[in-house]
Amino acid sequence: QRSSTDDHILDCLTAHLRTCQPVLRCTVDQFIEAYPGLPRNLERTTPPPELPMRGDLVRFIRRHPWMFGYDNSKFEISLKSAEDDQELPQQQGEEGEDGDGES
Repeated sequence: QRSSTDDHILDCLTAHLRTCQPVLRCTVDQFIEAYPGLPRNLERTTPPPELPMRGDLVRFIRRHPWMFGYDNSKFEISLKSAEDDQELPQQQGEEGEDGDGES
């Protein structure tokens, strides 16, 4: 069961990726930078939930492989479509890497 914070972040990320035409992808840093000014956050009467730290955000994204692809080499998030489901193993990258560049 997801929390309301998780749902909000998923909604914001999905909406943001849909604006990244025509490729439906962005880097983790681009999303972090855009997050405070996203329409879903500006419409709120209360402050939006804080994003997790970069490495935790990457792990959060990777826990939703049916929604998002993640490219470790570019730190890039992509919005998945039904046609992408067959390509999931190739798009996930290597297991065990967080892609956050921190050690």
